[in-house]
Amino acid sequence: MDLRIDFWSRLHQPILRYTPTTGLTGLDDDEEDDEDEKRWLNKTARPRATLVVPLESSGQDKIVLIVGRAESYYKLSLLAINNVLDSKAVSYVSLAFIDLSKAIKLKPSFISLWKLIGDSCLSLYGIAETVASISVPSELLGNSKGSEIIGKKALLELGLKSYKCSLHLCDGKSPYLLHNLALNYYHLAEVEDDKDVSKEYLEISLKLIKNAITLSPRGHTHWNALGVIAMHSILKDYALAQHSFISSLKIEPNNAVVWSNLGALYLINDNVKLAHLGNI
Repeated sequence: MDLRIDFWSRLHQPILRYTPTTGLTGLDDDEEDDEDEKRWLNKTARPRATLVVPLESSGQDKIVLIVGRAESYYKLSLLAINNVLDSKAVSYVSLAFIDLSKAIKLKPSFISLWKLIGDSCLSLYGIAETVASISVPSELLGNSKGSEIIGKKALLELGLKSYKCSLHLCDGKSPYLLHNLALNYYHLAEVEDDKDVSKEYLEISLKLIKNAITLSPRGHTHWNALGVIAMHSILKDYALAQHSFISSLKIEPNNAVVWSNLGALYLINDNVKLAHLGNI
C-alpha cells in the first residue's frame, strides 16, 4: 500500500532565493508535437529560464548564482516527478549535482547546500530502480575527479551523508533536517535487502522523527511521518501510528493525506468501517 509522507517542508534559505529573470527562449524541437509535454514545459518556464553564471562573477555573487541554478534544476525535477516524467527528473537532479559540487568547494560550511544535496537525493526515492541510475560528480561521493553512475541505494546513502553534514553544522537543532534525515533512513530501509539492517534503519528513523517532534510539536507533517514510519510492515507499531495520525489531524484537520493514511491503517487492521470514514 502506497503511503505518502509530505517531506517538502523547506528551511528558510535566503541564500537560495535567487530568481532567474531571463525568459524561456523556446521549446526543444523534438517536443513541440506533444501537447501534454508542451503544456508541462510552459508550466516550468520560470525555473527553466536561461541560467548562465557570468564569467566575471566571483565570490558571494558566484555562489548565489550557482546555487540558484542548482535549486532551479531541483525544482524542475519535482515538477517532472509530479508529471510522471521520471527520466527528466533524473536528468535535472544530475545537473543540480554538478552545480552543487562546485558550490560545496566554495562554501563547505553552508547548511543549505548540504540540505539541497540531501533533498535532491531524496526526491528520487519513488522512481523505479531501472530509471534511477544517475550521474553524480565523484567529489560528492568522496572520490577523485570525474563522475560516477550510481543507483537508488547509493543515492540515498549520499542523502544520508548530506543531511548529517547539515545537522552537524547546526548542532542537530533543526526539526526539518531531522525530519528529512528520518525519511531518508525510512526509504533506505525500503531498498535494503537485509531485513535486520532495514529494521535498524527504521528504528533510527523513528528516533529522529520523535526528536523533530520534540523540537517542533506543532509540526503536523512530523506527526504524519511518525505514523507512516510506525506502521511499516517491519515495525507494525499500529497504536503509535494511530496516535500520530490523530495528533497530526488535531493540528491540521483538513489534511487529506493524513486522513488517507489513517484510513489505510484501519484497513490494514481489518476495520473496514473506520477505513471508509478515514477516506470519505
